[in-house]
Amino acid sequence: MDFEEHMQGQMQNAEYAAQFAEMAPNLQIALGVTLLRTRLGLSQSELAARVGTRQASISRLENGMGNPGLDLLKRVARALGVQLTVRLEPATAQRTVLSYAFAVPSEQKRVAEESEPAQPDA
Repeated sequence: MDFEEHMQGQMQNAEYAAQFAEMAPNLQIALGVTLLRTRLGLSQSELAARVGTRQASISRLENGMGNPGLDLLKRVARALGVQLTVRLEPATAQRTVLSYAFAVPSEQKRVAEESEPAQPDA
């Protein structure tokens, strides 16, 4: 049994699925920040310096721990050269985040492509 199959089984448990869904926004932030930071070739310390915070704060953000405030998220977005967008969506929309967290290659590729900054026309 691989990890994806294991997690699909775990998600059949309503209590487990509810707790995991509760973490989805943190995972979405963690994955997005990590993806963008590594694309830019920045270390956590370098990003922290750009944001005006400590490396430990970036680490907590990237591992899905803590509860980052909107001000920190705006500063991180600015430092990464992206716009922060907050959306309220039906709960089923979180499957993309969960699929990405489970390392489903097709979802990783789609999410990565959607998060790529637009390239100016040549």
